[in-house]
Amino acid sequence: MTRFSRRHLLRSGAAAGVLAASGLGAQAMPRRGGTLRVGVCGDARAFCREAVFETLTDIDADGRLTGRLAIEWDASADARDWLITLRP
Repeated sequence: MTRFSRRHLLRSGAAAGVLAASGLGAQAMPRRGGTLRVGVCGDARAFCREAVFETLTDIDADGRLTGRLAIEWDASADARDWLITLRP
């Protein structure tokens, strides 16, 4: 069995602490906009889009339209133009 001295153990602990702290780099502030690229490895049929994307609306158990990203929506008389208010 290998024996370690207290001095060796303290030195190893200090070295591990320095190495752990050196891996923490400065992180950039988040910003809005940009491009999200999604890579799928494996069977694309098993891809769960809800884990990455959220829809404007959804249909609840009673068949009513409910908001997800959209909190309010209104259509013109001919339903060609829509005004959709998104949640912040």
